[in-house]
Amino acid sequence: MTSQSATAVMACRDLEASTIWYADLFDRAPDLRHGESHAEWRHGLAEGLALVRDVTRAGTGALILRVRGIGTRSERIEPLAIGASGDHRYLARLRDPDGNIVTLTL
Repeated sequence: MTSQSATAVMACRDLEASTIWYADLFDRAPDLRHGESHAEWRHGLAEGLALVRDVTRAGTGALILRVRGIGTRSERIEPLAIGASGDHRYLARLRDPDGNIVTLTL
C-alpha cells in the first residue's frame, strides 16, 4: 500500500474555541466545516489537520508542525509557549485550549 495523504485528528471539547485557536495559529479559517462537530485545514495536497468534538479524548493529542516564516508570528506564539529549546529545529511547544500539545519545528 502507498499512502496518498494524511490528516492528523485532534480531539476537543469546544469545537468553536479550538477552531478560533487553530485559525489564529494558521492565520486562516478552516478549509472545511462539517456541521458542528468537525473543522479541517488542508496543508498542500496531501496533509491536513482535523478538529473533532470528542470530550473523552480531548487534551490527549500531540501534533508536530514544520513551519516557515515564524519570525513574523513569534510575538503571537511566545505568550502561548509552554516550553522552548536552544535547538534550532525545535521552536516552541504550545497547548491548545484543551491541553493538546502542538510542537513547532523547522
